[in-house]
Amino acid sequence: GRKLLFAGGAKKGNFIPVHGCLSSEEIGIAEGFATAATIAKEHPHMCVIAAIDAGNLETVAIAIRNRKPYAEITIFGDDDRLTESNPGATKAWAAAVCAGAQVCLPPWPFDAPPSLSDFNDLACWFEDNYREIENDE
Repeated sequence: GRKLLFAGGAKKGNFIPVHGCLSSEEIGIAEGFATAATIAKEHPHMCVIAAIDAGNLETVAIAIRNRKPYAEITIFGDDDRLTESNPGATKAWAAAVCAGAQVCLPPWPFDAPPSLSDFNDLACWFEDNYREIENDE
């Protein structure tokens, strides 16, 4: 439930490679590791990295753009719908503008609980609902 980073650790501009390699021409950048892992599962052809948190998205996206000027970069943003000013989506859009990338936010079904905020939450919710339907049959 809580994220604890190493106190004094270098985060800015650093990221976690989750899937693929940076030689790819299609790169996905997610906020956190769980979201990046979910994106990697759904897009196995894509290089996917985790920026660690929303505050690091812009720096990472710019660094990737500088290294890969012609790559198609997608920022897979969180949608913090219940948080004032929606920092996940706001920072995803800011990173995309600065890095010439596109943004993808979770496509919420009409019955998705408002507490869900990222692609991993959505995938887990779908999996739980699918399991319930399967068990009912």
